[in-house]
Amino acid sequence: MAKDRASALSGSIYFRDRVQQRIVSNILLTKVERGGNKILAHVMTIFAIHENICGQDNKLLVSGTTQDIIEYQDNVALFKERLCICTPDIITDSIVYPI
Repeated sequence: MAKDRASALSGSIYFRDRVQQRIVSNILLTKVERGGNKILAHVMTIFAIHENICGQDNKLLVSGTTQDIIEYQDNVALFKERLCICTPDIITDSIVYPI
């Protein structure tokens, strides 16, 4: 009985071979703020994630933009803020993947 359940579970949609491809645009510099030895760069990118399940045709899983603020100080760049805006009307299923 355990083998039957394991076989059925491995054939479910959660364990199918999934391949995801993330496509990201170039970085768009939207604003630069300078203050002393610190620089804040406001940047934006556009992304799309396509998914292929078991060799079927690719489908668009999610797309959106990221709006980031990067702080440059003492030759070190760190993310100060990161905002990811997704287009939720095209999310195909309820499985959550990190973006």
